[in-house]
Amino acid sequence: MTLAEILTNLLLFGSALAVMGFVGGLFLARRAVPGRLKPALALWLTWPFLLIAIFVLSEGDPSLSGEAARRNAPFATLLYCVLLGAPFVLATLMGVAAGRRRDKGQ
Repeated sequence: MTLAEILTNLLLFGSALAVMGFVGGLFLARRAVPGRLKPALALWLTWPFLLIAIFVLSEGDPSLSGEAARRNAPFATLLYCVLLGAPFVLATLMGVAAGRRRDKGQ
């Protein structure tokens, strides 16, 4: 993969995760039982990191090939979790804030 393909894929997946995070945070804030919002939010925030870790650690770094991909897998997992997880977490928190604000407005 070239650098341009990797950056395009990161931008695409990061955008998709941000949209899913916002919608999920909005849904959780509006539908969760008041005492169970934090556990539901913690569970919601873990799934993309687990999927990234499972995919990258099992396949290796997608930007490299051969033995270098396996050797670089732990660092690539951390890097992809930061690059893809930050938009997801921020969008989720924005969705939770918007859901709480909308609930109080009604």
